Amino acid sequence: MCPSDPTYSNGYPVTDAPGGLVYNGFRAGQAWGGGTSYGANVQMFGTGTPGGNARNSNYNIGNIPDGTSNTIGFAEVYAGPQLASNPAAHEWAYPYVYSPKEGPQIGDVASYGAQAEQPPQPCPTKPSAADGRLSQSAHTGLVLVGLMDGSVRGVSNSITPATWWSALQPGDGVPLGSDW
Repeated sequence: MCPSDPTYSNGYPVTDAPGGLVYNGFRAGQAWGGGTSYGANVQMFGTGTPGGNARNSNYNIGNIPDGTSNTIGFAEVYAGPQLASNPAAHEWAYPYVYSPKEGPQIGDVASYGAQAEQPPQPCPTKPSAADGRLSQSAHTGLVLVGLMDGSVRGVSNSITPATWWSALQPGDGVPLGSDW
């Protein structure tokens, strides 16, 4: 949980508050686990597909062609963007990348096409303006990312789409831009 995430409350996304999303008689958070403010990079851990089917990744910690320090593993996301205005709202901290409704993720081009390649949204004007297909953060001007070497860095809102997308790709062979 990120303390600055305005969509996270008492262990659950605000969309799972009493009277919110219900699954088999339970609030989503009760049925599947709590919320999270961090999304997995599906380009690294597996590619989600529309309808919730997961495909395994070709990569693991020992075979990342671009190197562990050049590959994003996780990035900040809002735990519960507003569902009414957001087609890709995250719901649960599912234990693996499965589908956009069941696990926070970034870089899911199988489900969202080129929109998923766009840079993060540092400090959207309000939670309902957050695009769940992207990484977002309440930090002013940056989003925190966890790289596959275990380091954490702040990524500025001035990063280009090309550099961001290269950092999400474990094996594209493209050097990261000077804005990294």
